[in-house]
Amino acid sequence: MTPKMAIGIWNDLPESLRNLSQNKIVFMDIYNPDDSYWSKLYENFTQSYATGGQEIIFWRYTEAHQINYVKHTYCHEIGHFIDYNTGGYSSSSYWLTAMKDDEKTSGQKYVTPYGKNSLSEDFADSIAEYVTNRKEFVSRFPERYKLIKELLKND
Repeated sequence: MTPKMAIGIWNDLPESLRNLSQNKIVFMDIYNPDDSYWSKLYENFTQSYATGGQEIIFWRYTEAHQINYVKHTYCHEIGHFIDYNTGGYSSSSYWLTAMKDDEKTSGQKYVTPYGKNSLSEDFADSIAEYVTNRKEFVSRFPERYKLIKELLKND
């Protein structure tokens, strides 16, 4: 991943999402030193690809960075940042009700298998799916779609 590629992928994200995001992105050439901690918490965890917080950090990974996966990861980590800055929207009654209603539509409680690790992971993956796979996301998870659209105030 070159800086030019990383910036190009970043600029491909919706402006409304970028405006709510962290202001620093780092690519580290080391493995995440906290991976042993995460492997105890998350089912089938192997290693970190990226982490969020006040900055997004991409860690050394066993495979080359793929453009679509980097885009999805940017969105996912921004989702965590939004969740934090909204006081834990992923555990709000709005989000929990949307999850229940969407389960009736899709037959799935979580947007992705990774999302079942926590409500915040489901929220972050929902943000990523909203941006990268919108047509399928809105048809399977219409209530979460409405909430995210309102949060992002776009399209």
